[in-house]
Amino acid sequence: MSLKYWILIMFGIAICSRSSAQFCSRSYVGGKWISEGDCGWSEMMSNIMRELEDRAKDEKMKPTEKPTAKPTEKPTEKPTEKPTEKPTENPTETATVIQRRINGDVDFYRNWADYVKGFGNSDGDFWLVRSGSIENEQSLRSSPGLEKLHEMTKDGNMELEINMIEKDKGTRWKAKYSSFRIGPESGKYRLYVSGYSGNTTDDGLEWNNNQQFSTKDADNDDNCASLHEGGWWFRSCGLSNLNGNFHKTGRKGITWWDGRSSYLLLRFSEMKVRRRL
Repeated sequence: MSLKYWILIMFGIAICSRSSAQFCSRSYVGGKWISEGDCGWSEMMSNIMRELEDRAKDEKMKPTEKPTAKPTEKPTEKPTEKPTEKPTENPTETATVIQRRINGDVDFYRNWADYVKGFGNSDGDFWLVRSGSIENEQSLRSSPGLEKLHEMTKDGNMELEINMIEKDKGTRWKAKYSSFRIGPESGKYRLYVSGYSGNTTDDGLEWNNNQQFSTKDADNDDNCASLHEGGWWFRSCGLSNLNGNFHKTGRKGITWWDGRSSYLLLRFSEMKVRRRL
């Protein structure tokens, strides 16, 4: 039964009772409360009324409706994105390594035929035996060497990059040429190079430009290939020789002119070409 009905019932009882109840009074005498008349019914009604008031307070404190639970929302899953594929590089933008000296496992003191066809180990030292992605990649692998380098560069639209590490100090050097071309065999694979930039103290190929290639059995410049133990585009035996003896010092080693009346002795060199954009 609800609280409001209890209140109405007790209110009716109280009215009826008061008409028949005897007079009840209280006084405080000698530190005590003294009741006169029939006060039992009055006390009972007071207690009931207090209990009803307490219940009324409790009813007010209780929520009238059961709170609606917030539905648990499933977190929105991030859609799986399809991985972006790396675009295929333009073959003409990828460099082709044509020479590398890294550990001295290959002898570069060779004859003309070896330099024309290429030699070495693609994982170590080599001369025109490994290619990157370029128009003539397959033919370069099957027929590398100076002849194929001529075919790759004869249109005059190739550039050259040379990376070097100095043997004693470990200093890294770089020389770049915006134009690089090798002539035909009839002209002894003459070197044409220009447009130098880099951090080397001097252009080590400037002196060698427009020179024919020489080997120990095909000397085209003062027997320099025999004196410096490697095939190169020599001119009076200077100013550079990246195909020298890996294990020797001085002018017989792998050298690059430093522009200060001396040569850099190298423990690493790498020549690579790419099509000019």
